[in-house]
Amino acid sequence: MATTYASSGAATRSHRSPEPVVQLLEHLRERDLLIAPHVAARLFRELDEDKQAIVEVASGLSAGERRGTRALPDPLPLTAAVTARFSDLVLAPWERRTLVAAAVCVDDRTEVLRAVSGRSMAYIISSEISSHLLLVAGHFAFNDPRLRIWVHESADLAERTAVHAALRRAYEEMGDEGRALWHRSLSTMQGDSALMRPLLELSRHAAADGDATRAFAVAKEAAGHADRDGLVAARIAAGMAALRGGWVDDAAEVLGAVVDEDSRRGSRPDSVAAAGLVVANTLRSGTVPAVDAARLRPIDAGIGTWRDWGRLAAMAAMLSTERDAGDESRKWAAMAHEADAACTAGGALSGPADAWAAIVVGDEVTEIRGDAPLRCILLALRSGLSGDTARGLQLLAADDRIDGRGTDTRGFDRSPVVEAYRATVEALLHLWSGDVRAAHELLVRAALSAPLALPFAGLAVVLMRLVELARTGCRSAVSEALELALPQALHSDHLVEDGISAYLEGRLDEAATHVRLWADRGAPAFCLGLPGLDEVGPVTLPSLIEPPDITAARRLRIQIRAARVNAWGQDYQAAADAGRTIRSSFERGRVEALLGTTCVTRGDLGAGVRHLRAARSLFAASGAEAWRSAVDARLVRLGELVAERSSLPTAPIPVCSADPLAACRAVWEPVLTDRELQVAMLVAEGNSNREIASRLHISVRTVEVHIGRLFGKFDVHTRAELTVLAHRTNQYA
Repeated sequence: MATTYASSGAATRSHRSPEPVVQLLEHLRERDLLIAPHVAARLFRELDEDKQAIVEVASGLSAGERRGTRALPDPLPLTAAVTARFSDLVLAPWERRTLVAAAVCVDDRTEVLRAVSGRSMAYIISSEISSHLLLVAGHFAFNDPRLRIWVHESADLAERTAVHAALRRAYEEMGDEGRALWHRSLSTMQGDSALMRPLLELSRHAAADGDATRAFAVAKEAAGHADRDGLVAARIAAGMAALRGGWVDDAAEVLGAVVDEDSRRGSRPDSVAAAGLVVANTLRSGTVPAVDAARLRPIDAGIGTWRDWGRLAAMAAMLSTERDAGDESRKWAAMAHEADAACTAGGALSGPADAWAAIVVGDEVTEIRGDAPLRCILLALRSGLSGDTARGLQLLAADDRIDGRGTDTRGFDRSPVVEAYRATVEALLHLWSGDVRAAHELLVRAALSAPLALPFAGLAVVLMRLVELARTGCRSAVSEALELALPQALHSDHLVEDGISAYLEGRLDEAATHVRLWADRGAPAFCLGLPGLDEVGPVTLPSLIEPPDITAARRLRIQIRAARVNAWGQDYQAAADAGRTIRSSFERGRVEALLGTTCVTRGDLGAGVRHLRAARSLFAASGAEAWRSAVDARLVRLGELVAERSSLPTAPIPVCSADPLAACRAVWEPVLTDRELQVAMLVAEGNSNREIASRLHISVRTVEVHIGRLFGKFDVHTRAELTVLAHRTNQYA
């Protein structure tokens, strides 16, 4: 019965700008102390920005608490820094009792303080308390949130129990039955089974209000009071509350206890607990447990149980779809349909799972049924995939929960997990529309408030890394901390991101190597389209679920790279015309940048400069500053080239490098065979035909054949022209 719940007043202080918390994450990274961004944001708020105290608390948290997969203790642990901060504080007994009440009550009305202290408001204002509490318009909050921790932890159990009893009486006199019940449960030294059912009802109300933290705390308190017959219901309620909050380790532990107890008794596992455990274990491990879903279906159950089971079955089906576990997805979707029939729900339970499965396989989705929040998210995603990202963003902004349809009594419609799904889709829509800046800013804000690593098998983690690269060219502590919450099975190899980073820094050979390695590993990717690196590497077009505009841009970049050198004029015009139809400023910027680079390698410097300038403007508009900087560097070099075009060298240019023609090699690789590329590089290095034949162990005649093909592909007539073209490409690619 020791559970407490934070005063609403203690949580009223929040920072609109995410920058202070981002700086905190950088501070923690410097100390090799990573914690999930939304966990860091809470520590930042409740420890009043005290970095020393935050480091002390974070160091003492469990691995799950740092990852955000377990709920944080409330209040937070008392640290040396917090103790030192209030070591000189002297309070009268009634002042101390009043501050303890402020620390443990779930209300912020000043009349509660009056009732517990037995003093008038004027008296309280004139006391020492007024220097520690912000008292405004009948409400209170701690001036320094750390004081709440110190007050709570420095009070002994008897003192806190007496305060809870006083708060119970105060709320009973105020007619507030729910809060009176909460404090009655905490003032009871022994469990009282009569409190279990009312507490579960209180937990359900908290869930419906979107307060996952309180729902979990109250459900755990109910389990502490439950007798043997009521313990299963209380544990299931606690497990479901933990699942809503994203505390998947807690959910698996609590729901697993129910399933394990059923197993020990040799009885059939509770259907809701077992399905919830599948969902929790999928989120915490990254893989879908192989279970017999049909064996877990309810038997002789009421509509409420079928509804809970059906909603969890649909979630299990969606999680399986995200992880490409088609068989498991179909099994759980069938169970959701069975629950629909049992509840006569008309597809409200199975609708989201069906729609998500159809979207992933590329089928047309004509109707989406189900609870309002998931329905809204999937409708927005469908709009974006059809090419109307603006409509998708409008749907998320309107939020069709306001019409009251599909109310979810379990509280998932207003849970942190669903909010994480919503934020991920919204950021993806911004990126698809070409607004890299908006996608990045939204992801940072969402990472500080929701378990962003959970949706879509960790898609938001990779999305964050990609938009960070596009904006700054490097990774921040936010994306590193966000990745901390990913289960090991979902960790990626970063090959594509490393390739993009190298490409933006001008290391084209390294970029091509990363992308080639990624392709050799089967080109692993999320089903929903994320930016790759089509500018280098294998000329392939992987199948992704993405808007037509994005697919067209990727296809066009690949076509530009594979354009016929001896028919460049014709292919160039077709590519330039197609590029003008791309609506995403970011995607078109990449097309224009590649057109510019390719024009330079084909000798058309004027067109190259025009396209690069267009790319620069488009990247600036989209907020892709790292891409803009890369174009700037090329324009600077091109400016020098244009000024000196009359004196272009006609002999190999000595370059001190392990591979002086690495950039040229990366640009020419898609249009040449392996042997042609070897011959071309050796010609550019100044080797004679006989020297090339000796190095490659082929005949001189074969070398001559390859050189003839190179002349035709590059529309040149002499070895000197081929050499100049190679070094020009190497310098300005």
